[in-house]
Amino acid sequence: MILGVELATAPGMTDRLASEATKRLAGIPISHMTFQRLVKDAGQAQAAMDTRKRDQIFEDITIPEAPSTQHLYCEADGLYFGRRVLLLSDIAGI
Repeated sequence: MILGVELATAPGMTDRLASEATKRLAGIPISHMTFQRLVKDAGQAQAAMDTRKRDQIFEDITIPEAPSTQHLYCEADGLYFGRRVLLLSDIAGI
């Protein structure tokens, strides 16, 4: 049935077209509603698998301890005032 799900989810393919193609090419009569259910079930199974993988990745992550800092320095090339951009070279007259 994996082939049926791939067929039903192909670009431009509807459940009715997938049903008709399966009947003509393979001689297997499957209703369009069955294709719709197969795609839904496959999507739910994929979502559950993706959720398990994501949760496993986040469980395995360890955040290293970093020393605290007293000051944070940031370098910038320009300042934004509303929609106008002022470059530091314009402000400093460089």
